[in-house]
Amino acid sequence: MTSKSKMPLAAVLLGLTALTACSDDAGATEDAGDAPACIGKCDGFNSITGALPLAPHAATWDGRVLLADVEGACRVVAVRPEAIDLREGGGLTFGPDVFSEGVECPTTVGAPALAMATPDAENPYASDDQGNADPDGGHQTYAVALVESTEDGALVRRSGTLIVAEDEVVSARWSDDGDALGIDGLNPTLSADGGLLVFERDETLWFALAQDDGFGEPAPLSELHLRADELVRGLPLAVRYPLAEQALRAADGTVLAAGAPLVGRRPSLGQDGTELFFEADGGTRVVSQRSGFALRHLDGHINARTDDAPAFHLSLGRSGSAYAPYPGAHRLPVRNHRLPAMSLFGFVDRDGTLESSYDEVDFAAFADQDYIAYLPMTPAAGLDGSLDAQRIADISGHFNTAVLDGGATLGHEAIPGAHGEALFLDSGAAFRVPASEITTAPDRGFNVSMFVRPMADDLDGQLFSWPGVVTVSLEDGQVATHITTTTGEHASGERFPLARDEWTHVAVSYDGPSGIMRVYFDGRMISQDSFSRGFPTGEGGALTFGGATGSASDAVLGLDEVSVSRVVRFDDEVYAEARREEFFRSPIANADRIREDADLPLGVDAEEYIMPDRANVEDATVELGMLLFFDNRLSRNGEVSCATCHDPEIAFTDGRALGPRIDGGDLNRATPTIFNRALSTRQFWDGRTPTLEQQALQPIFSPAEMDFTREEALALVMSSPEYVDRFNDVFGRDPTLPNMANALAAFQRAQLTGESPVDRYEAGETDALTAAEIRGRALFHGKARCDACHSGSNYADEELHNVGLLDDRDPGAFFTRRGRTRSLRAFKTPTLRNIDVTGPYFHDGSVETLEEVVALYVAGPSGDGVDPESRALDLDADEQADLVAFLRALTSPNAVQTFDVDLPAVE
Repeated sequence: MTSKSKMPLAAVLLGLTALTACSDDAGATEDAGDAPACIGKCDGFNSITGALPLAPHAATWDGRVLLADVEGACRVVAVRPEAIDLREGGGLTFGPDVFSEGVECPTTVGAPALAMATPDAENPYASDDQGNADPDGGHQTYAVALVESTEDGALVRRSGTLIVAEDEVVSARWSDDGDALGIDGLNPTLSADGGLLVFERDETLWFALAQDDGFGEPAPLSELHLRADELVRGLPLAVRYPLAEQALRAADGTVLAAGAPLVGRRPSLGQDGTELFFEADGGTRVVSQRSGFALRHLDGHINARTDDAPAFHLSLGRSGSAYAPYPGAHRLPVRNHRLPAMSLFGFVDRDGTLESSYDEVDFAAFADQDYIAYLPMTPAAGLDGSLDAQRIADISGHFNTAVLDGGATLGHEAIPGAHGEALFLDSGAAFRVPASEITTAPDRGFNVSMFVRPMADDLDGQLFSWPGVVTVSLEDGQVATHITTTTGEHASGERFPLARDEWTHVAVSYDGPSGIMRVYFDGRMISQDSFSRGFPTGEGGALTFGGATGSASDAVLGLDEVSVSRVVRFDDEVYAEARREEFFRSPIANADRIREDADLPLGVDAEEYIMPDRANVEDATVELGMLLFFDNRLSRNGEVSCATCHDPEIAFTDGRALGPRIDGGDLNRATPTIFNRALSTRQFWDGRTPTLEQQALQPIFSPAEMDFTREEALALVMSSPEYVDRFNDVFGRDPTLPNMANALAAFQRAQLTGESPVDRYEAGETDALTAAEIRGRALFHGKARCDACHSGSNYADEELHNVGLLDDRDPGAFFTRRGRTRSLRAFKTPTLRNIDVTGPYFHDGSVETLEEVVALYVAGPSGDGVDPESRALDLDADEQADLVAFLRALTSPNAVQTFDVDLPAVE
C-alpha cells in the first residue's frame, strides 16, 4: 500500500483503485471510462507556481528530498507535499512551508545527479539518527549515489546518506573524495538505479552504462539502441531502460543515424530510463518510448518564453499509471489522467528572480493509436536542435507532419492559444497533412476536433476538408458540416455561430453503423443528425485545415489542438478534450462524510472512497441490498443469486476458473471479488460501466447469468410486503428498478477489507511482517514494478492494461470500447487484496497459483499492443518467493465470512 501524506488534497495527488462486477455476459453500456483528461498539452494549462525560494538540481527517486540552490548555496531540503495546494481551476501553489530549511551540501557539490546506491534493497530504510538500520528508529535514511561535474568538466561519483525525520533533513553525508569516472561532461542525470548516465558534452547528449565500480566508455546518445540486446543484470538493456529500444527520431520521423550528434543541453532522465527531457533552441523537448522515440517540443508555459529555456526541470514523485520505485512517493499529477503523465517542474532565473512552473506532460495521443494526426500546434523539432516553424509536429506516432501555407504563422504576439501555442491564419491561408496510407477513408467512422478562434466578422469558407469524407466550413461565421457516405452526401441540419475573438472547441463525429453525425461545441453535443446507415466512401487524401476568407488587418482565424481520428470518440472524450480544466483529481464524495458514514478498515483511504451524492451506506439501505444480493428467486430457475458467484466464504468469489452460467456451462471470464468496490471507477473486467449503480442489475438481466427480465424482477419484490415496506422506509416509495440498483450498490459499497498484516506494517507495526514479507514489499515497490498498476490503497489503478502474459483470444475491452486499438486484450487491473484466497487468477482463471503468476511476470510479455509498463523482470527464485510472501500478507481477517440471511416472504 502506498504511504499517505496528510495533505487535504490526497485524492488529488493519489490514484483511485480497482475491479468489480459479476461476470461479463451482461449487456454493455456506452461509457468513456478511460477518456484522457487532456491530450498533447497537459503541459499547457495555466499553473505557473510563481517565485520559489530555491532552484532544485536533483531529487531522490520518491521526490521527498532535493538538492537545491538556495540563495547561491547548495542545500539538501525535504519536500512537504501537504503544503502544496491546488488552486481553484487548476495549478499548484507552493506555500512557505513546502521546503524545509535543510542542511548544507558539501562545498564541492555543484549540479549533481542522484540515484539509489542500493537499488535492490529497501531505500530509504527506517533508521536511527545516525543512519543505522532500526525498524523503530523514527528516521528514514536514503543511501544514494551522486554524480557531479567538477569545475574542469570532469564527472566524479561519490556515495552518501541523507537522513530525514518528520519532513526535515537531519544530515547529509558524502564520501570526502569523489571517484573520477574518466568522463568529461556537464549536467549529468541518472536513472533511479544508477545504471544509465546521460550527460551533456559540447551541447550534444551522450550516455554511459554502469560497469564494475564505474561506467563504461561513453558514446553519443544516438548509439544507445545499438546495445539494446546487451544483458544488464540479467535483462536486455532495452527492457531495463526502454529508451534504448529503438533509434531516436526527429519529430517528422527522420531516424537519427548511429553516431550522429543529438543536440541538447541540461538533460533530465526519467527514473526508469523511459523518457529524457532536455533543452534545445526554443525550449524544452522530450524523447521517450511513449512518444515513439520521436523528439517532441513541449507546448505550454514551460516554453512560453523561448528566449530563455528553464535552467532545470525534474519530476517530483510518481506519475499516473507509471512506475515509481518507492511506495511513499506522492502522486503529483493534478489532472485526472487515465494514461501515463509526467509531472515537470521548470525553473528559470530571470534578472535575479527565480520563476517556476508546474507542467504535466502526457503521452495519450501516441498511446491511443487511433488518431490519424494529433497536432498540438508546436513546431517540428529537428535532431540538430532546431525548430521548423513552417511545419507542425504530429504527436500521434504516425508522423503526419503538417506543412504551412504562406500566411499561416505559429504564435501571435498578442493572443495566446487555447492551450499553449496556436496557429494563426491570414485570409485564405491553410495548412495541410499530406496524403498517406493512413489518411484514406476510415472503415466505420471518424472524429474531427479543434479549437477555433474567429478574428473577423465576415469569415466564410473552408475550416477543414478530408476529400470524399467530410468538410467543415464557415458560412457567414456559422459552422456547417457535410459528409460523404455510401448512402450519399449529408449535411448537418443546423448552423451554429462562433463567437468572435474567443476560443471555441468544435468537434464533429460520424458513426457509419448507426448513420449518426454529432456536432459538439465546447465539449457539449449541440446537434445530432440521423441518416441512413452508410460508411465513408471517399479515397481520402491530404487533410486541409483552414482556407476561410475574411477581412482583417492581419490574421482572420486561430486554430489550436487539432486532431483527426479514425474512430468515433465517446462523448466524455470530446468533453475532456474541450474542457480539461475541469478534470482534476478530486474526491467523488466528501472525505469527512465518508469517515463519518463508512466504517473504514485500516488501510482503506477515505480520499479514494467513491460515494455519489445520491448514494448512502446506512444500515437499512445496506441490509435491503444484502437481501437482494442473496435472493436466488431473482433468477429464471430460482437457484442463482449474486452470492452464488460472489460467495462471502471465499472472499466474494466462486473459486472457479470461469464463472458459472445458469444453464450449467461456463461464462467467458472469471468472477472477481466485490470487496472494496467502494474504491472502484470501472466495473466488469472490460470496465464497461463506471458505477456500481449501473453495474448492479446487469447480471440479473443477463440471459447467461440469472436470466430475469426487468418486469419479472420488479414483480418479485412488489409481491413481497416486507420488500415493499423496506423500500418505502429507505427510499420513501414502492420498489423501482433504479432503487433496486441503489440498494445493491450500497451493499457492495459496504463490503470493505483491510487490516491485513501489510496494513498494520504500513501503520507502523514493524513486526507485523516477516523478514521475507518485508523483502517482498521492497520488491513490490521496487524492481518487480508491481505498483505501476497495483497502486493506491486497494492495490489497483482502475485502468485497462494489456499485460501480454496469456495466450488467449479474449478481445478484452476492444468491443466495449468501440474497437479501440489500444483496448485489444486490455483488462482492468484487479485488486491484490485477499489475493491468496481469490484464485485461480487472471480474467480467464487460467493460472492456479501465485507462484505461477509471478513466474509469468518474470518471463515477460509477448505479442503486440502490450502496455509499456509490462516488461520482463530480473527476479531470482528467492526473490520470487519473497514477493509471493508479501502478496499473501495482503490477506485480511474478514476475507472469509458468513451471512445469516432470512429472505422476505413473497405472495
